[in-house]
Amino acid sequence: MNILLGKTLALTNLAEDGKNKELIGKFAMKDLVYKLPGGSDPNVRLSDTTTIAVLNTIRNLVENNAENTRHLRDAAGIERITSINNSRDTSRFHDKIVKAAGQLLKAIWANKEVRASLKKDGWNKGHFTPTMPVNTLPRTSHQATTDRATNSPSAPSTGGRRAQRNASQSQEEVPMTTPGVTLTDTNRRKAPADSWV
Repeated sequence: MNILLGKTLALTNLAEDGKNKELIGKFAMKDLVYKLPGGSDPNVRLSDTTTIAVLNTIRNLVENNAENTRHLRDAAGIERITSINNSRDTSRFHDKIVKAAGQLLKAIWANKEVRASLKKDGWNKGHFTPTMPVNTLPRTSHQATTDRATNSPSAPSTGGRRAQRNASQSQEEVPMTTPGVTLTDTNRRKAPADSWV
């Protein structure tokens, strides 16, 4: 994990407290906006994961907080976020970044206290509509493989990966014998009675 990502996640956790949320919005919003793509400095290029973390931190700060939304507007953050949201067709950003930007814009518009000032600045509801709905992210090949494995009749229907892995290991045949261990007719190991395992 890079340092900026760690700091961003720490700010998100600190912002859970109301007073911290106000202070972070007041003093760190400009720095967070500077880390977003779309500024005048072409040298600022973060990983997709870090960019998503910055967008989610800003979303956490502006949710139900009109003052932090004003700080975001004053730092020219809304322009950067809308340009990310509108870049879906250009493939400039990964779909997950566009989705995070859309969720942030939706949180900004949900704050009714700032709508009048946003409209005064020339913004309307269309600017704050996500271009990528939540359910449109493409599935990766790993997700498709996992889904096929969990939907197969031999796979366990409950439990996480560990439970599924343990279940698949217990169904494997054990070809060798170990002293003190007897094999049952289903080829599963039977531990000796004095074993701690």
